[in-house]
Parts: sequence; structure tokens; C-alpha cells
Amino acid sequence: MFRIVLCTLALTSALQASTIITSLSTFEAQTASNTVATFDDIAAGTSPPFTSGGATFLTGTDGVVQDSLMGFSDSFWFNSAGSPPNFLGTGMFWDVSFDSNVGAFGMLMAPFGENPPNESRFTWTLYSGPGLSGSVVDSGSDVPNPWPASSPAFIGLISQVPFQSVSFEISDATQNCLGCGGAYIIDDFRYAESVPEPALALPVLTCLLVMFRFRKIR
Repeated sequence: MFRIVLCTLALTSALQASTIITSLSTFEAQTASNTVATFDDIAAGTSPPFTSGGATFLTGTDGVVQDSLMGFSDSFWFNSAGSPPNFLGTGMFWDVSFDSNVGAFGMLMAPFGENPPNESRFTWTLYSGPGLSGSVVDSGSDVPNPWPASSPAFIGLISQVPFQSVSFEISDATQNCLGCGGAYIIDDFRYAESVPEPALALPVLTCLLVMFRFRKIR
């Protein structure tokens, strides 16, 4: 009985865990088919709310779709990783909603302005319903380090619990400047409706090892 309880706890913990991914190739390898919001289907100068690639960027997004920034195009900010011509400027807070449950999201991020490396904390909160409704599924943060501007970072998240919307916030990671945190533009916001079952392989293996260990003890 005790063995079953331990295995249940291990599997429950795994189902509630989220994994941060900082490599686009790793994200693609660990998720099912990705849907990508390239922003190329939205006219430059458009402010939220709008829908690109099936993802709805809500009014909380303090930004605008752009095809150039400071005189530089997508190919400068995102190098060959992005998909020209358009990208999205974001503010301190922005939100994304999906038509149905998803299991993962990821995006390219490039800084502009006074945004030294390792000084911006990127925080997210996952919600069970659309438009930031329902219960909070998970939350977390990371400190991306895309520097220089022409070398973008990738940040993604794989959640074992489905979600239907997500809120984002950029804040100061050093706590030296209230309300600071730099500014980012993003491109190729991607999401996956499901995550392959192998993501559960490790907790299942852990469970089997626990049961085997207790059998040897007996």
C-alpha cells in the first residue's frame, strides 16, 4: 500500500511540473506539431486585440505589430531565426489566449533600448480558461539573456497540465529599478496543443524503481 502511495505522489508531481526550454530545436523535439503566430498575417501598425496563427493577443498586450524598429528590420533583430517581415512589440504586461487547451508555448525574444543582459525577469502565469479565466494552472519565471540585440533568445514552457491562456510580465530582475525591466520584441510565438506521452516516461520509471526497491527489502 505504501508503495502505491509513493508512486501516486511521484506521478502527481510529474503531472503538475512544467519544464522551461531555452532552445528552439529542443522545444520542437519535445512537443507535438507546433502552430506558429508569425504576425505576418497582421498588418504592421495593428494593436491588440488580434489573432495570429490561431492565438489571440489580448488588450493587455501593450504593443503593436511592426515591420521595422529603429530603422532595422526583422532580419536584424532576429537574425535568421525569425520569420520576416513582421514581429510584435511588447510592453511590461501582455496576454495570449487560445481556442482550446494547449500544453506548451515558446517564442523568440530580442531586446532593444537600455536592456543590459541578465537584468530582466520574464514571468508567466497559466490559466485553465480563455482570457485569463478559470483557475491558475502554473506560474514561473526566467531571466533571458539575449545579447546583443541581433542574437535573440528562445524561451518556451512545456506544461503537463493543459491551459488555455497565459499572461506575461517583464520586470527588473536586479530589484534596482522599480517598474524597469527593459523592453522586448517577439517573433514566431508558437504553441503545441499536446505534448507527447514520453514526457511521462521518467516518473513512470521512478515509480517502478520504488516498487522494485521495496520488493527487495521485503
